[in-house]
Amino acid sequence: MAEVLTQNAEPELQHGEEPRANRPTSLVRSHSFKYYIHDSVATLRFQLVGDLRATNLAELNGSWETARTTLGLRRFVLDAIQLYSTDAEGRSWLVKMKDAGAAFLPATYLDPATTAVKVQAESEAVCLSILGRLMGMIRGER
Repeated sequence: MAEVLTQNAEPELQHGEEPRANRPTSLVRSHSFKYYIHDSVATLRFQLVGDLRATNLAELNGSWETARTTLGLRRFVLDAIQLYSTDAEGRSWLVKMKDAGAAFLPATYLDPATTAVKVQAESEAVCLSILGRLMGMIRGER
């Protein structure tokens, strides 16, 4: 994801006007997902960070289509270590990339057994969180 850069010089603010950083703008994109492209002699690595959603796929796939023209014999790696979640479309894209020969970091990222354990652990954490809140309410804690 490309970051939007602003001019170095900020204009003077009128009375009651918010600074530019606090103003909502259509130019600023959501920061829930970013990716970084690491290009070396042996490997082309896409580092995925955050929550991969269908809305991110057009730009990500466009970057892949451009980068793959330079791939040659190098290894293509999708670094999902900091990828926190995906929706169905995002997961489908990742599976498509794996089928096309992409390697993953961690290597077990799309393994069904690993995914099942991760989902079960998240479900247990949610249950414990709810149980903890209920117990706190019973004890009179806030």
